[in-house]
Amino acid sequence: MRSKTESPAMPLRTQRTIEAAKARKHLWFVVALFVLCAVSFAGAFYGAKKLVVVSELKFSGMQHLKQSDLQKLIRLRTGDELFGVPSSEIRTRLMKSPWVKDAVIRKELTGRVLISVVEAVPRAILQTGDRFTLIDRDGVLLEEVPGSQEKLLPVIRGIDPSQMRDAYREALAFVEVIHAKRGGSAAGNLVISGSRPEELTLTVDQISVRIGAGDFERKLADLQFVKEEIAKRNIRVEYIDLRFANRIVVKPVDQQ
Repeated sequence: MRSKTESPAMPLRTQRTIEAAKARKHLWFVVALFVLCAVSFAGAFYGAKKLVVVSELKFSGMQHLKQSDLQKLIRLRTGDELFGVPSSEIRTRLMKSPWVKDAVIRKELTGRVLISVVEAVPRAILQTGDRFTLIDRDGVLLEEVPGSQEKLLPVIRGIDPSQMRDAYREALAFVEVIHAKRGGSAAGNLVISGSRPEELTLTVDQISVRIGAGDFERKLADLQFVKEEIAKRNIRVEYIDLRFANRIVVKPVDQQ
């Protein structure tokens, strides 16, 4: 028999309802606390973002471009918000210059922005009509130059990059072999022409050398041998044909 002072047992369903209500109340408290912290952090970050400004722009890696050129590209000045423009956007702006092959941007909380660029290296000059344009190893047009500079780099003459893509690609590959063979020494006074890969021709020392496509290292070695023989024998040559693997053709100038 139940004692008069003993409390009646709480129904199980009522007890579970109370526990669920307590759990929901605790969950809402945690969520509210999280939201409050997030809002506070966002406010603090936004405030700090506004307070930290660019104190210095430091550029490195330039050989051709000037600091003023890069500043125009990035459109960022001292006094601007440090985090106002994302680093990815600054890099995108830099990459619009054909001279910039890559760029790394680093921001410091002191306000310094460090910008390191990798520049394109001119490998040849593309001549179209009376226009001379520096190009890199990928054939990208870099900058127009005076015609007098054609003595410093190989000249690709009369090969339209958009209309003669195969010949242009082959000419670029030939230029790279020329640079490798010369070991960084001057590679000027060389003119490469031809509308098709198999018609690729090198003009050197006023001699026309039919090069054709591919196997450029062997062909340059053959050319060096032939030039030495021509000099020894004092022969005037109309053209040299190196397109054949096992045969060198030398056409002397007709003396008649």
